[in-house]
Amino acid sequence: MSLFKERQYLRIRVDREADDSLWMKCKSCGELVFKRRVRENNNVCPNCGEYFFLTAQERIESLLDPGTFEDLTERLMTDDPVAFADSQPYAERLREAHEKTGLLDAMVIGRGAIEGIPVALGVMDFRFIGGSMGSVMGEHICRAIEAAIAERRAFVLVSSSGGARIQEGMFSLFQMAKTVTVRRRLAEAGLPFLSVMTYPTSGGVQASIAALGDILIAEKGALIGFAGRRVIQQTLSQDLPEHFQTESFALERGQIDRVVRREELRHPKRPYALDYLEAAFEGFYELRGDRVTGDDRALLAGLARLDGRSVVVLAQQKGRTTEENKERYFGMPRPQGFRKARRAIELADRFRFPLISLIDTPGAYPGLEAEEQNVGATIAESLQAMAGTRVPTVAVVIGEGGSGGALAIGLADCVLMLENAIFSVISPEGAASILWKDKEKAKEAAAALQMTADRLLAQGLIDGVVGEPIGGAHRDLAKTAAALKAELVRRLAELEAIPADERLARRFARYRTIGRFHAAPAPHAAPPAPNATTAADPEVTPPPT
Repeated sequence: MSLFKERQYLRIRVDREADDSLWMKCKSCGELVFKRRVRENNNVCPNCGEYFFLTAQERIESLLDPGTFEDLTERLMTDDPVAFADSQPYAERLREAHEKTGLLDAMVIGRGAIEGIPVALGVMDFRFIGGSMGSVMGEHICRAIEAAIAERRAFVLVSSSGGARIQEGMFSLFQMAKTVTVRRRLAEAGLPFLSVMTYPTSGGVQASIAALGDILIAEKGALIGFAGRRVIQQTLSQDLPEHFQTESFALERGQIDRVVRREELRHPKRPYALDYLEAAFEGFYELRGDRVTGDDRALLAGLARLDGRSVVVLAQQKGRTTEENKERYFGMPRPQGFRKARRAIELADRFRFPLISLIDTPGAYPGLEAEEQNVGATIAESLQAMAGTRVPTVAVVIGEGGSGGALAIGLADCVLMLENAIFSVISPEGAASILWKDKEKAKEAAAALQMTADRLLAQGLIDGVVGEPIGGAHRDLAKTAAALKAELVRRLAELEAIPADERLARRFARYRTIGRFHAAPAPHAAPPAPNATTAADPEVTPPPT
């Protein structure tokens, strides 16, 4: 895509003053961008296409099938073999790097799967002393390769390194020999080695293990070379071409096999709403515009056929590319979208067509324009329309159900989730920022929010879970779509058999009784046990099907 310019990565990801906020400033274009949008866009600026560095953990999450990574990184620390000191002792540099990154060295290794294919992998983290290779990194590369051999897995190495670690003297230089020696064992075992070069891959790393992959892939914007530009210019006073040591320079000279953009390195993303509309429905006819201010491409509305039945469909849609994500606001509906949803609900009522919602959004768009158009009120009006429609309604969370932006089209007679979908009051990142005051606590927040399909089913908040193929819906869209279609047809048949007035009464009862609480003790009385039940303690009963 033209948005991905021939530039190096940004070395600083966020302004210090904005570090704890939900926004960040791109150092290239100067625009403030929503941090979540940057993360969902593979750490690429959605405005100008500039790349930000990925940490080792972010890189692993972007490459491996969800839930497959098993960390094999050992708690190893260098012995500071030459007691090196320059402007500060080496031990102090190590301590500072550890405090900055939480890592003990510049490499994370483990096992996992990419599209179901078992791999062992090693990923360098440039934040730790420039991703330089010393004794610990060399040892971890070797252990990752040996794990690949022992378990008959492919080996993947992602390099982001300035080269050998000077502070370890010749011990660092000999890591080149050490890793190459073990790499030969991988070749003798007949196992593939995929080397991914990012910005930068240079010095002793480029001149050893990184260059020895069976297939060499460079990420767009990578720097690949042995001696740095400045060293060559200062040593030999040579004029160098502008694109010297870029990924295109290496490709033109046959030094690598392929250049890929960051999003192409990832496994295919989960299917989106349009994928299911094509695979599970027939003849989707899209309706555009809210008849007030314009159209919203993040929330689609239209007519379709489902197993011979006419239905109205509401669907939240994300983009596959940066350009498409900008058009669709990263799947975050704006007021125009919620007004369009209300228009579609009224259409369903008028013609007595069942209503199906496909939910996949991180939440409503949070920008100035949305607030000026009173986005909160448009969500409330959509909820009210969903609550009052007389037609059967089924909502399915197909990916991400984020807060009120998802619920706005999710107040239905029957609520389903795909097996690996999530539905939450707030994003884990938002919860971590508000409650933990630490954005790095997103994993703890995700666990505490209990936003997975199995937990929500156990709590009686949803009605069913649609299974996915092993590895996720993206592994077999046709199979997932067939399962979704069968469940939608079954649920609609059950709902259509219920008279409209009774269906409305059941919908009211369903949402009226949601909540967990108990009566407070009388003044000065001993409080009841946390699980005690009283006459004023209504249990949440499973919604009727």
